Amino acid sequence: MSFNNTTVGGQGANMTQMQHIPRFDIIMEPSWLVIVRLTVESLIALAGIIGNFVVCFAITKHRTLNTAPTNMYIRNVAVGDLATLLVAFPTGHNQRTLYLLATW
Repeated sequence: MSFNNTTVGGQGANMTQMQHIPRFDIIMEPSWLVIVRLTVESLIALAGIIGNFVVCFAITKHRTLNTAPTNMYIRNVAVGDLATLLVAFPTGHNQRTLYLLATW
């Protein structure tokens, strides 16, 4: 009976004698699909930014809306959503745009 006396990792590991580990390639999307997705996501983000800004502006501008606790809560939610759109969205959006530019 024959045994393989190689060690995996640590001292004495021989990379040429290690068994082949299957590699899974990343599935890339077609460029047209990336363009469509980026366009739709940009439109959704733009609508969210404009809508949340309008909600914050309307509640702040009109004194009657500024007194109700429910409206204060709605304004705070709009500010949080606006911050998320302005901070988190560009990060993912830039990564996908760089991918698109790299594939052309």
